[in-house]
Amino acid sequence: MATYLVTGASSGIGEGLVRALVARGDRVWGLARRSDRLSELATVLGPERFGFFRCDVARQDEVDAVKGALDHEGIRPEVVILNAGINPERLGGDFSIREFEQVVRVNLLGALTWVDFFLPRFRLAGRGQFVGISSLAAFRGDGRWVGYCASKAALTRAFEALRGRHAAEGVTFTTIHLGAVVTGMGVESRSFFRLERDEAVRRILRAADRRVDSITIPRPLRLAVELMRLIPDRHFSRMVGATFGTAPQRRRSNAGSVELQ
Repeated sequence: MATYLVTGASSGIGEGLVRALVARGDRVWGLARRSDRLSELATVLGPERFGFFRCDVARQDEVDAVKGALDHEGIRPEVVILNAGINPERLGGDFSIREFEQVVRVNLLGALTWVDFFLPRFRLAGRGQFVGISSLAAFRGDGRWVGYCASKAALTRAFEALRGRHAAEGVTFTTIHLGAVVTGMGVESRSFFRLERDEAVRRILRAADRRVDSITIPRPLRLAVELMRLIPDRHFSRMVGATFGTAPQRRRSNAGSVELQ
C-alpha cells in the first residue's frame, strides 16, 4: 500500500485515478475546487481510504493553507499525481492574455507548486515520484488551444529538466502525454484512438507503477503527431479540423486542431 496525492480529484481523470487507487488498496488524498464532489467521493470510498482538501491550485492562499495542513497532519505521500487542468479556450475565439495567464497558472504553475513543496522532502527521503499529466498538445501547437498547448509543452520541458537534475537522488518524474479521453474536454471527440476514462486510468497507473520517464497514451499517436509536424500549420489546421469535425469558424484567420487531450 502506498500513499498518493492527486490534484483535480473531483471529476474526470482525477476522480478515476482516485477510485482505481483506493480499489487496489492505496491511501489517497485528493485536492480540487469542488468540496461537495470530494465529500461525496469520501462517502462512497470511505474516509479512512480517501481524504481531501478543497484547493484551487491557482490561488496561492488556498495552496499555502493546504501545504500547512499537510505538514500539520503529517501527511507524506510517496506519489504526487499532478492532474488539475483547465482549457477555457474555444476554436475561433480571440486571443486573450488574461485567459492565457489563467491556463498557465493552473496547468503549469498549479502543478509545479507541489513539486516545489514535496521535492525537498523526497530528496531527504531518497525516494518519491511526481506524475505529471501532460498532453499530446505538448508536441504540436493546436489552433484551438494557445494557452493549453503552451502550458502542457512547458510542463513537459520542466519535467525533463527536473528529471535530469534529480535522477541520481531517487526522485522520479513521470510525464504522461495523454490523447483524447471520453471525459471532460474529450467527450465530443471523434478520434479513432480515444480512450474510455477507466482504460486511460489503467494505462496511467501502469506507467506510474513502472516509474517510466515519459510515455504517450495511446502510443501510436506520438509518431502521428511527429509526422504531422511536416505539414504547414495552416494546412494542418484545415486538415485535422475537417477530419475531426472541428473546422473553425471564419473570423480573422483559419485554425483547426488535431485531436489532443
